[in-house]
Amino acid sequence: MTLADRIVVLSEGRIVQVGAPLDLYQRPDNLFVAGFIGSPKINLLSAEVVAAGATEAAVRLMSGDVIRVEVDASRARPGERVTLGVRPEHFEAGAGANALTATVRFVESLGSTSYAYGVLAGSQEELTVQLSADAAVRAGQALRLGVRPDTALLFDPSGQAYQRPPAGGQSQAA
Repeated sequence: MTLADRIVVLSEGRIVQVGAPLDLYQRPDNLFVAGFIGSPKINLLSAEVVAAGATEAAVRLMSGDVIRVEVDASRARPGERVTLGVRPEHFEAGAGANALTATVRFVESLGSTSYAYGVLAGSQEELTVQLSADAAVRAGQALRLGVRPDTALLFDPSGQAYQRPPAGGQSQAA
């Protein structure tokens, strides 16, 4: 990621995506690339489509929380099983809207930053959340975590990413 201008990601001897490191990180074409690029790894959560449109989708997590994602989900259908992807640094601690709840299992302090490792409420799906170094978080604590719709990723049942909508679109999923 730090040495390359362009990266070619291979899976089973086939090219699955080519691009600049930041493009692969922010806009992976599929679940393989999303899971391969980035450390700590992306959070991948099982979800079901509640509503979908050309500029936004709403998905329900196993916890029952509904999360909005800014993607062109016009090919998605309500009830379809999808995967929500959220990078650890894209959670907003304490946010109330467009949020989920996780229970912290342990916290890793790294000086300038900390990582909270936990599980999504109502499931055993694991989460990693990047926090500021001074965040007062401890094991056993429930965290309400906001998800920014413009940074979350959504993958269809075959693992292909729903793409970001063109700029200036209107929300159609709600």
